[in-house]
Amino acid sequence: MKKIIALAVASAFIVPAAMADVTIYGSARSAVEYSHNDDTAAVSNNRFRLVDEGSRLGFKGSDKLDSGLTVLWGNENRIRVGASSQVTGATSGSSTGIDTQGWNARDTFVGLQGDFGTIKAGVRMANLLDSSLSDYAAALGDNVDGNGGQDFSVRRGDVRGTNSVIYVSPSFSGFKFKAMYDFGAKTTTAVNAYSYGATAMYNANMFDIGATYIGSHNTNLASVQQSATSTLTSTPVDGNKYNNYQIAGQIKPISGLSIGAGWQRVSTTTSNVDAHQDGYGLGARYAVGKLTYSLTGGIVNDVKGDSAISVTDTGYKLFNGTIIYALSKQTQMQFGVSYIKNKANAGTYSGNGFSLVGTDTGVTPAANGSATVASVGLRTDF
Repeated sequence: MKKIIALAVASAFIVPAAMADVTIYGSARSAVEYSHNDDTAAVSNNRFRLVDEGSRLGFKGSDKLDSGLTVLWGNENRIRVGASSQVTGATSGSSTGIDTQGWNARDTFVGLQGDFGTIKAGVRMANLLDSSLSDYAAALGDNVDGNGGQDFSVRRGDVRGTNSVIYVSPSFSGFKFKAMYDFGAKTTTAVNAYSYGATAMYNANMFDIGATYIGSHNTNLASVQQSATSTLTSTPVDGNKYNNYQIAGQIKPISGLSIGAGWQRVSTTTSNVDAHQDGYGLGARYAVGKLTYSLTGGIVNDVKGDSAISVTDTGYKLFNGTIIYALSKQTQMQFGVSYIKNKANAGTYSGNGFSLVGTDTGVTPAANGSATVASVGLRTDF
């Protein structure tokens, strides 16, 4: 018996040593949300609910090779601390699509790092529009995930594709670039759909600036496969195209303050019909002591293109304000207010890649409707 106990104690020390290079991390984010929709097509005109605001659980590790290179790997997964985003057909806003919960719902990859930079291959990795905007215009990004930031004005097309390879260069005196290739999908009729993209940026003490491009062939979406579980896919269509252009930057006049602006054009070709939609965003973020203040606003113009698709009042606008108070290095209180307004014909061309606007928690007013969303929540990272 004593030998068995001794063996068990020894094993308790041996196993952690073998796993010393594995990091378990995550973030639990939950809030009480109030939303008011002014259109009768909404799920509920007035609603209080507990919502999840981007909780996740991840594992990552590295291995230094004899050659001097480092192997990286990661697996990040979605967990829910409250209601999920409202999905099509939901009546309560609490349904969860399998694609947005569980294993492989976020960055899952294996990669190699060295003096040349970093290259990763995997599924559901952060899109260049998301990761790059954080690099050169963080003032336009999300402070509170549930309220959305500029997701729907200068970050449209931010999807996590599958079967992707992403390269990130080292910094060359402030200059940096990224590249992405999405292997996409192939149908039985031999139509191949694939995507690719690139980012170039410059970071300085007083300002940051950058541009990102994403293109897709034989699909009018940013990625033909957006799901590791194959629940959100589109059928490749010969001749369809997608192009996404983002230019943004920010100035940092004093410590803790950043002011950013951005422009984005999303253009598609669907059944030989060309269309595009421009979006503009402004934002400011100020961090002082334990408080961080953020204010952003965005306007997306009407869809324009061929005579068969140009219709007035197909745009929208949104405004967002947040306050964050740090309770500790890992935990913070979050307060957010958003206002979103869809024009009378917004969403008319959803089949062409242009849809309504809503928050990340799924509050989406119908065409010609608006919504006001307020939330108070708690976030703790580990």
